[in-house]
Amino acid sequence: MHEKQLVDFETGEIKTVNSGFTQFYDDKMNHLMQLSSNPAAMKLFLWLAQHMDKRNAIVVSQEALSEALDVSRMTIHRAVGVLKEKKILDVIKSGSSNIYAINSEIAWKDNA
Repeated sequence: MHEKQLVDFETGEIKTVNSGFTQFYDDKMNHLMQLSSNPAAMKLFLWLAQHMDKRNAIVVSQEALSEALDVSRMTIHRAVGVLKEKKILDVIKSGSSNIYAINSEIAWKDNA
């Protein structure tokens, strides 16, 4: 595990360090570099990677994504299609919600 708990000796507060980061495999960076030609897909990928849980997933509506990224819902829809086509993202239906899962062979938040 990459997280550690340390005691701040000045305040006595216990802090978790080495959390709040996303790791990327070097040999998959080409997948991400290809997104530079589609700024909306890159922006969506980075937002999802930032907010995903330790299982590389997040449940969020396309409406919420469009608000968070300040783009139209259709832009989100197209960006999701690009990420799915490039095998960077998988979308799993859960009732009426979508679960967006980043390919763990590209990026992850927990141990590899």
